[in-house]
Amino acid sequence: MRILFLLLSTFYSVPALSQKVPIGEETYNRWPIIDQTKIANDGSFIVYTVFENASSTLYIQATDGSWKKQMLGAGYNAVITEDSRRVIFMKGDSLCVFNVKQKGEGSTYLFGVSTFQLLKAQGKEWLVYRFKQWDSVLVVRDLKTNQKREYANVISYEVSSDGSTVVFHTSSQIDHHQLLLTNLKDGSTKPLWQGGNLSHISFDRTGRHIAFLETQVKEKTTDKLLWYIDKASGSISKLVDKRIILSADTIFLHDGALRFSADGRQIFFQVNASVQKFKKVLPPSVDVWSYRDSQLQSQQLLGAEADIRMAVIDVKKPDKVICLTEEFESIANYIEQLPDHSYVLTRKLPGDFYERSWNAAGQLSFYLVSTKDGSRKLVKENHRNFAISVSPDSRFFVYHDNPVQQYFSYNIASGQTTNITQRLPFPVYDDTGRDTYDPFFGIGGWSADGSSVFIYDQFDIWQVDMDGKKAPINITCNYGRANNIILRFNSIEPLIIKPGEKQLLSSFNLSTKDNGFFSLTKKGPEQLVMGPYVYYFNPYFGEKTTISSLAASAPVLKATDKPVYLLQRMSTTDYPNLYSTTDFRHFTQLTDFQPQRRYDWYTTELVHGKTKQGKPFDSVLYKPEGFNPNKKYPVIFYFYEQNSGCLNFFNKPGFAAGQMNIPTYVSSDYLVCVPDIHYTPGHAGQSALDYVTSIAEQLSQMPWVDAEKMGLQGHSFGGYEVNYIISQSNLFAAAVSAAGVSDFVSGYGSLSGSGYSHSSLYESGQNRLGGPPCENADLYIENSPVFFANKVQTPLLLMSNKEDGAVPWLQGVEFFTSLRRFHKKVWLLQYDKAGHQLVDEDDQKDYTVRMQQFFDYYLKDAPPPRWMTQGVPAKNKGYSSGFEPDFSGKQP
Repeated sequence: MRILFLLLSTFYSVPALSQKVPIGEETYNRWPIIDQTKIANDGSFIVYTVFENASSTLYIQATDGSWKKQMLGAGYNAVITEDSRRVIFMKGDSLCVFNVKQKGEGSTYLFGVSTFQLLKAQGKEWLVYRFKQWDSVLVVRDLKTNQKREYANVISYEVSSDGSTVVFHTSSQIDHHQLLLTNLKDGSTKPLWQGGNLSHISFDRTGRHIAFLETQVKEKTTDKLLWYIDKASGSISKLVDKRIILSADTIFLHDGALRFSADGRQIFFQVNASVQKFKKVLPPSVDVWSYRDSQLQSQQLLGAEADIRMAVIDVKKPDKVICLTEEFESIANYIEQLPDHSYVLTRKLPGDFYERSWNAAGQLSFYLVSTKDGSRKLVKENHRNFAISVSPDSRFFVYHDNPVQQYFSYNIASGQTTNITQRLPFPVYDDTGRDTYDPFFGIGGWSADGSSVFIYDQFDIWQVDMDGKKAPINITCNYGRANNIILRFNSIEPLIIKPGEKQLLSSFNLSTKDNGFFSLTKKGPEQLVMGPYVYYFNPYFGEKTTISSLAASAPVLKATDKPVYLLQRMSTTDYPNLYSTTDFRHFTQLTDFQPQRRYDWYTTELVHGKTKQGKPFDSVLYKPEGFNPNKKYPVIFYFYEQNSGCLNFFNKPGFAAGQMNIPTYVSSDYLVCVPDIHYTPGHAGQSALDYVTSIAEQLSQMPWVDAEKMGLQGHSFGGYEVNYIISQSNLFAAAVSAAGVSDFVSGYGSLSGSGYSHSSLYESGQNRLGGPPCENADLYIENSPVFFANKVQTPLLLMSNKEDGAVPWLQGVEFFTSLRRFHKKVWLLQYDKAGHQLVDEDDQKDYTVRMQQFFDYYLKDAPPPRWMTQGVPAKNKGYSSGFEPDFSGKQP
């Protein structure tokens, strides 16, 4: 390992006359990361933590930029009080209550604290904490009055939703447990119950009813019991005792969470179906695979002991337990807005969801199940995605039907199903083939009365009538489509939208890759800010973003009581700093971290290209910030589907875990080009070849590109594409493929790490072949690089790991042994205990060094390392890295 550190230092050594330094290991360790951002309810200040050099610093700062405080060594899980007067956080073993109004003056510290929690309910707040020295004692402090109470032998506690009471689970002996009820207003405490060990304490919404599980341990058995307490009357009932007999089945209480219905009448709980254990009579331990099995044996074995179902009991009719779910079934929604709270929506999936294109057992069925009598009504069968939404008033379900690519509503009262998007003039799904599983654009929200739903098309937002009677309304007035801009509500979760209410929209320009915000008014979208930045890259943009970014998905935070917002803004050359705004036109910069200014950084430009077939596409070209047009640069092409949306991302330097780290290579005087690839079904490999070679040939005409020094790098599906391209083209001087497939035929029959068949990945998934090998043998062979190993001329470095659960490591071995058979220049890296990506930092360091040594030799004429010229014999594993440069003249 000492040699590795020395080599990292050598690769990233500082030129004597350079004002900036190249990116290297020292860069990775000291790079600041802003995290755990919060904004006060009154919008007057923010809290955030900066992690750097394995330490943390907590910042508390005014949103108008007028003052800032920082606390070294603090910051984990800081919380802001509801009244915006205090920030509470840990610093070492000290608990600090920071006085915001006095900017830290008058703050209090409690020393020797082990844990804390801030309880908030109905405008009241209590600080709950324990001391290391007296860990069994729980302290509850009223933040308003500063009154303190201590409770001994507390194991856990639960606060009612109205904030009036707290229940403590205490125990002074192993077999003696108590529930104590404390009134938080006057501090009075009374015992509620005592017995065996208990868990999963739950209040209903009113705080009047309590449920919990008791565990009774006997000499040969362990029993679970469900208890119910009516706090008002003081009555205590044992609702479920040990076993439950339902029809011919025997089920047992499962140690799972409890939940009250909205009216407090019913308690939902988990049960374990009884599994009959037979005495083993056969000597072999054998798995019997059958074509009749809904799941492969490999999947069944991983969950052989688990048959968890959901049941419900009426607290006023405790003699009847109703099991709501069957085998392979779970609750999708509790539908709590129905007047009688009498139904749940369940989801049943007997088989492998990824086989849904051909196997009925892999398709979902949704049922409306009565919590009164367990009767079931089929809502939708043969469904091919998990998404099904419930209207705010619980009158409708809405779902996207993949085979017909339309949205449907289901009226819960009448059972009527209606196609609600058939009158839309544009598709509500991605018809480009980019998303092969769930291509619909999504639901953005609901009208407050539940009569309509807001549905996205590629660019705009439509208000669609739930009954399908009224014509759909394009509430963004076709602005998005007319300007090639994607418009989405600025929220991940569906919104509840009131008539006439202004809405903030996030936006992304597909032509320029600009990002920004619009205001949705009655007249349509009104631009607030738009530019070459990333403010918020909404997941509903539908853009692929596999390139690592510091804050590509950091959501906008809004103060609860004021129109004050907190967000991060980044660009290629600007770190994602924090900004506040009240109107999204004017911004106050709150932080100014610019670590990239110390290093040889990069710039980006959008390059437009065309394939040989005349298909237009975009690429992102990364250049050194000190780019010299009179110099010849080597160029590496990295790709994974489409990434041009990352044009303005600020990419964090770091060790390579699979894909290359772009800032590191550009800092080392490489150009990096990231082209979009658009796929023709059945010809994923050829599509990659067409797009990558087209942009490579286009760039090779530039006087500043060394056309003899072009390389490829890809990970996962990108690794497969690297393998394919070098089997069909000799344009590239070196290639690195990490965790990539090489043989579609053997890959089709392989299993994932979780026991699933990979067949669907090839038929209807990312590999896009449309059917099995016996129906498409020519396509499987055409797309398999291993069948063209004899044609490969490009030196290749493979990385494939035995614990990879996504791409079997034998895919790498197959390609390696085939290439070796023809004396091709190929190396294979296999990291023990590593999976699809490298997680262990030592593995990442090793891979980072080897990949750069490999590229430096072939693309920069650097001396080869010994591992390339002599290998590393198995007997030397762990003793010799082979990183040392080989100056003997021996060629790899």
